[in-house]
Amino acid sequence: MAAITNTLITDVMTAIFEDLDGVIRDISPTQTPIYSNGQKGTATNAAAHEWLTDTLRAPRNVPQAEGNDTDFEALTQPTRLVNVCQIADDEGIVSGTANSVDAAPSSQREIVRQTIKKGKEVKRDVETIIACNSIRSNTDPRNLSGLVTFMTNISIGATGTAPTGDGSDALVEGTARAFTIELVDTAMQQAYVAGGEPSMLVMDPQAKTKFSKLNFAGGGTDVAALEATRTAVAPVGSVGAVSRYISDFGDLDVVPDRFITPADLTGLSNQIVFILDSSMYGIDALPGRSFMSEPLAKTGDASKFLTLWEGTLKVHNQGAHACIADLDTTL
Repeated sequence: MAAITNTLITDVMTAIFEDLDGVIRDISPTQTPIYSNGQKGTATNAAAHEWLTDTLRAPRNVPQAEGNDTDFEALTQPTRLVNVCQIADDEGIVSGTANSVDAAPSSQREIVRQTIKKGKEVKRDVETIIACNSIRSNTDPRNLSGLVTFMTNISIGATGTAPTGDGSDALVEGTARAFTIELVDTAMQQAYVAGGEPSMLVMDPQAKTKFSKLNFAGGGTDVAALEATRTAVAPVGSVGAVSRYISDFGDLDVVPDRFITPADLTGLSNQIVFILDSSMYGIDALPGRSFMSEPLAKTGDASKFLTLWEGTLKVHNQGAHACIADLDTTL
């Protein structure tokens, strides 16, 4: 039925308020499990942040003669490791007008919203920086050695070269191979024998999908199906893990990390999986430089700001962790 002549309808009204939802919805991921679960400390020397590691000699069964005179063995000293602090930052500039107008969300000035956003972006940068395959350099701009380069329990494909494990050289990739449960078990065993107690199995989303479908040796039930048969799984809300793998040498929270894909890790094309003892690595920042945000000098009718992190990765003892490299990304 047509409207009665001269009925006022919204098509011709000039006084209708705009209808803009005041909430800005952003689903960009901000979870950073490697950074978030590491121990937090303080660095005081940007060019050389050092720490010590040590190991006990192997146990032995050596009978001693009655009345023997002691033979003194040479005593060993701790190993001194070093990394350098790297700067990650982002910045923004907002005009005075943009900072004054009534914009969504109305509870925040635009410069406040942008500053919070930049902090989240820099945190994602740090996750990739500390996990990568880069080698430390004191040449400005400084570059830290990433987690890959501090791995001593590491499995690589044929033709590859493992890093020394002290942050001085990078992993050289080998031939890509299939991701198997046996690779995880072997790596976990290495870390356990060395004295570590790993609690996290960290991998990118594509590797996580593969992991859930892996079968145990000889075929049969895959990891996901086996997990579904358990009546209780311990909560792991601190890292947002979606599953847990119970190995012969301890339980591992299987944690997907969006920011350690091969494209993120310097010089790598194959997937890599970390087995980490979160009590045995840390991220140390210079005082006052951990995700700081400060205004910059005004040069006109605009407000400028800088968001910055400056710190480094410290692997307390390399033997506590393990790494599986050269996994086929196409499986």
